[in-house]
Amino acid sequence: MDNKMKNDSYKTFGIMLIISFCIMYAVMFLNVDKADHIYLSLSRLYMSLLMVSPMAILMLILMKMMYKDLNSSNKCNL
Repeated sequence: MDNKMKNDSYKTFGIMLIISFCIMYAVMFLNVDKADHIYLSLSRLYMSLLMVSPMAILMLILMKMMYKDLNSSNKCNL
């Protein structure tokens, strides 16, 4: 796998995590009864981060072939 493909796979990985974070954050508001009961809180951001972090670790473990060079200096240049 050439260097360009490595950069693209890390960018894709980062984009997937950002999208997953946004979806998980939005899902936390599904149990809100009224729109005026929606408020932003640090707790919800923290919980979304806690959900995305293990997912990222699991993805790196299970997709070793795509992310071989974890110590690369040009990992994710978004």
